[in-house]
Formats: sequence, C-alpha cells, structure tokens
Amino acid sequence: MSESATSRLTAQKASALLESLSSYVNSKNVVVQIQKGSQAEAGLPVHLDGKAFMGGFVEYLKSRQDDPSTSLDDLMCILEISSYVRAGGSKQCLYRLETGCSISPTDFYDRLSEQLRFSYKGGELIPADVAIYSSVSAALPNSGSKQAGDSAYTSTSFSLLQKLKAVSEADEEVVQQLQNKIDGMLLSIAQKLESLTQDPFQ
Repeated sequence: MSESATSRLTAQKASALLESLSSYVNSKNVVVQIQKGSQAEAGLPVHLDGKAFMGGFVEYLKSRQDDPSTSLDDLMCILEISSYVRAGGSKQCLYRLETGCSISPTDFYDRLSEQLRFSYKGGELIPADVAIYSSVSAALPNSGSKQAGDSAYTSTSFSLLQKLKAVSEADEEVVQQLQNKIDGMLLSIAQKLESLTQDPFQ
C-alpha cells in the first residue's frame, strides 16, 4: 500500500474484483492444494498453497482480458484492509499498537487472507510482506521475549505503524461494505481446502 493515505479503491472496482475472485473460486479451474510442510494453525487444518491458487487466478484474469498486475495489487490492498476491519478498524489497531494493548488474535480468515497476497510483476508472482497479525504480535511489548533495542522489534513495529497510518478512510469504508463478501469467499476456499484432507483422491 502507498505510504500516503490516499484512496485507491472504488466500490465498483473492488466489488468487480471480488466477483472475479469468487467466480474463480467456484470454477472448475480453481487451484486448491495443500502447501507442503505447513503446520496447522488458527483453525485451519492445513495451509493453502497460495502461489498455486493465485497462479490459477492470474490465468483466469488473463482469460477475461483483465490486467493481473493491477488486479493483484488491488486485491492485496483489499485483503490487508479487510484484516484491519476484522480487528476493529485501522484506527483501533493503530491505537492499540501505540498504547501497547493487545490486538484481536489471528483467526483462520486472517491466515488464509495472508496466503492470497501476491503481486504480479514481470510475469511472476511475488509474495507480499503481509504478516499483519504476526507483526502485531512481534511489535507489542512482551516481557522477556522482546527488547526495546531489538532491531527486528523496531523494524516490525515501524512497518506495521506505517501500514496502518497509510490506510485511507475512503478505502476502509469500501472494504467494510464488502466485508461479508470477503469473509464468505475466504470461507469457501477454506472449505475446499479442508475437503482435501477428507478425500485422498482429490
């Protein structure tokens, strides 16, 4: 996301992008597979292979004559803001971070959302630096585990603060209106992923 809190989303553009993603999720060409070597966490039995999934989405976008680069950048923005909205909004997250309070724990929506965040540059999928809630966890004071002089602590805290400050109210309002659609889409992916652990022939 941009460092300046300027609006980049419109309700129409965000809604159309989520419709495209939802159509892909429900298509016969959707690529849902388990990421090898992943550990179960945050309510998910396994991890989605996000790169394979988004690779399929890129091909889907190309078949519709849509620009994968712009679409994936916008989707990253939407999913990131969506995680803030799920935790009470960017301003609440910022306030909690600045005052050393805890932020809502990560749930499976957040973890799955992180696995879908890629940019598309030069014909390649590039994973985003999207560990929002793990970043919050690392950034919050925790006696005995982080020291004020710890460079990782400082870097993580600064990065998340900048991200939260960069969220525009207009973009957050657009995402908030689409939150139920976003969560429903993530739930559909999670159900497909879980079905893989139950059907050995998939």
